[in-house]
Amino acid sequence: MKTNKKPLIALAVLAMVGIVAGTIAYFTSEAVFPNVFKTKTYNTELTEEFKSPEDWTPGTKTDKVVSAKNTGNIDLAVRVSYTEEWVAADETTKPSTTLPNGEQSVILHKPEEANWKQEGNYYYYYKGLTNNQSATFIDYVTFNENADVKYDEVIEYYYEGEEAPVTTPDETKTLVKQVKKYTSKKDGYAGATYTLTIKVETVQYDKYAEAWETEVEIAPAA
Repeated sequence: MKTNKKPLIALAVLAMVGIVAGTIAYFTSEAVFPNVFKTKTYNTELTEEFKSPEDWTPGTKTDKVVSAKNTGNIDLAVRVSYTEEWVAADETTKPSTTLPNGEQSVILHKPEEANWKQEGNYYYYYKGLTNNQSATFIDYVTFNENADVKYDEVIEYYYEGEEAPVTTPDETKTLVKQVKKYTSKKDGYAGATYTLTIKVETVQYDKYAEAWETEVEIAPAA
């Protein structure tokens, strides 16, 4: 009888192991949802039309068109800044672009001047631009006719019996010819180089205040 009980005990142990192992099973499910977001197009055309003149003189008007155009479907805000620099013929930089009478040495013509709001060194277009709308900042510049082109004056005196002229008059000699020569000063506007650097910036309209940290109010595109 003792030999018949041992197999029964072993079977009971195996059954208990099976029950314990069955308790770690669990229910699970999974779902994947692909979501596609298509963005609007952000396209801008920043245009400059300009041909550099080599014979600029006071009073001369030169075409220079700077504009921004929205060619996408996101409304844009536009702002512009610029710097000016005169470098004289002697390679010194003129300290100011303002004439002694207070006028600008170069006048920027802004066809939409009333539509640009200035804050510091920036000019903000008054409203956002929607598709195919554009904003023009300037269309030509003029070298102020009141700019004083300074000259050095030299008078040469030719006397009878002498071939070479002198620069000091001599009343004891017979004057044959007098010549006045004017040479433009190398630290003035003659022979100088004027550089106008314009920076045009655009940003999506609903983020302009944050991106540019400005308090200027730009109206929505219409």
